Amino acid sequence: METKPGPTHLLTHWKVLGCIRPLSFIGLAFLLSFSSIVYGVEGAGPVDPLCAIRLKMVGKTQTPHDMEVGKPNSTEALLNLRSINNVSIKELEKKMRPGHSTTDYEGSESGFIGDHEDLRELLARDNETVRNLGLTHQDLAKPLFEVMKAHELSKGSVFEVVINGKTFKVESVLYLGVQRSPFSDNLSTPIDYIIKNEGTGETIKVSGLLPYFISNYGFYEGTEMGQKFIEYMKATAAGRSEAEKLEAEQEIKKYIASSFYRVAPLTLIHFFGIPTAK
Repeated sequence: METKPGPTHLLTHWKVLGCIRPLSFIGLAFLLSFSSIVYGVEGAGPVDPLCAIRLKMVGKTQTPHDMEVGKPNSTEALLNLRSINNVSIKELEKKMRPGHSTTDYEGSESGFIGDHEDLRELLARDNETVRNLGLTHQDLAKPLFEVMKAHELSKGSVFEVVINGKTFKVESVLYLGVQRSPFSDNLSTPIDYIIKNEGTGETIKVSGLLPYFISNYGFYEGTEMGQKFIEYMKATAAGRSEAEKLEAEQEIKKYIASSFYRVAPLTLIHFFGIPTAK
């Protein structure tokens, strides 16, 4: 159902109001009456990468969208996303949160997004980052697909691959079970990859699903991943000996260092030396 937000809608839309720096009462009244020219109000301006997009959307008819899988999607369309692969965003978020298990193994104990993350916001913010650099999600997924191709050719668990003139040492980790994609696309993997940049010593760990997540959906996984584990370890250590607290801190650091849940667009660009247009 289409909605056309006006000044009244703007008052209840906290994400739009959160984009505006403090204004005088006169400035606020001016904003509510003439939201389309908000940048003319002294002291107003975006404080979040998505603010400029949201402000342009105020007062315009917003139509729910279905994702164009594997194709460019505008940031505005992602903020109005209705479904992916005919699965509603609400149902997807439910499957992607930590601790959700399904009979078809599409869920994950550790999850794909955090307990409080908004999938639309996550997709839109990463999309805006990539778009502003003149790149596509397929550009960022390409080095990961090259790693997977090198794995197929090597026929071993440890191998090297050269990408963008840089040498990477890769270790593939094979598990007995598989992790299925939560996007109901019949994708699954039993493999993680630990990739080390031989020049810098930097290391990332990624799931065999991540290249497909990025290329098909512009999804780099959630920013809150691992919070439940960290909170659990801190709670477990509370009230215990200093040695046990130190052990818990070391476990948390080890967990963070080895986490493969989120590899942000800028991290991939830096790690693989992906050239940008801007």
